[in-house]
Amino acid sequence: MLSNKVVMYLIDHHCHLQHEKYENMKEEVIKQTCEEMSYVVVSGANEKWNKKAIEIAEKCKNFFATIGYHPVDAVKYSDKEWEEKLKTLEELAKHPKVIAIGEIGLDYHWIKDEKTNEIAKQRFLEQIRLADKLGLGVVIHSRDAELDAIKLVAENKRDNKVAFHCYSSHKHTELLHEHRFYAAVCTNIVRSKSVKKFVKRFGIERLLTETDAPYLSPFVGEINYPRNVKIVIEKISNILDMSLDDVSKKIKENFELLYNINK
Repeated sequence: MLSNKVVMYLIDHHCHLQHEKYENMKEEVIKQTCEEMSYVVVSGANEKWNKKAIEIAEKCKNFFATIGYHPVDAVKYSDKEWEEKLKTLEELAKHPKVIAIGEIGLDYHWIKDEKTNEIAKQRFLEQIRLADKLGLGVVIHSRDAELDAIKLVAENKRDNKVAFHCYSSHKHTELLHEHRFYAAVCTNIVRSKSVKKFVKRFGIERLLTETDAPYLSPFVGEINYPRNVKIVIEKISNILDMSLDDVSKKIKENFELLYNINK
């Protein structure tokens, strides 16, 4: 197993190192990421990615995995097929590297049909219940569906082991705090006024950092990498008028508290 050599705390709460964009350099990227980062969560979103997330997480002590079905993937299956997918997901989720069910949630950007969205809500709910059954957290995808996602989780999750992935709306900050939910901001903070406004309102408590790599690179036309989370820390530091060290230490503390990681 690889070991890491970290000076500043760099935490990527959500990336997809199993993506085909890394295919020709995967081992190099995994090795470099392991050496550079404090914690990395390799995120599943469908059956293939879930298995690969666990495989990659096994390669480094400070790598973890989340597994689940992205709303766009969850609605593809018949009821009978979905029942089998949930059974497989439950078995995979017992792996010691799995720290949450995710990414799961709602997506009103890509799913416009009301009937399909009702299916997505039901399958989102079933994955929340699975997380509770196994004592795991949930990582939430909520594109253009933030309020409904917050309400559904608040009404059904037994605890606050909830992290909203790549949160890009400055709305509903008070609701997140009311339920003591976590929220992660991504490398798109370099371009998004809304994300900057969210950080200002939300503050450092229960804030997380991530990249969604290979997506959302801070550099136009380039693949994103977990190490670019440093740029997110720099932006948070500027917005909240905190030192880089204080930001990175607090993000680390938030991450360890959310996932009950004792260092």
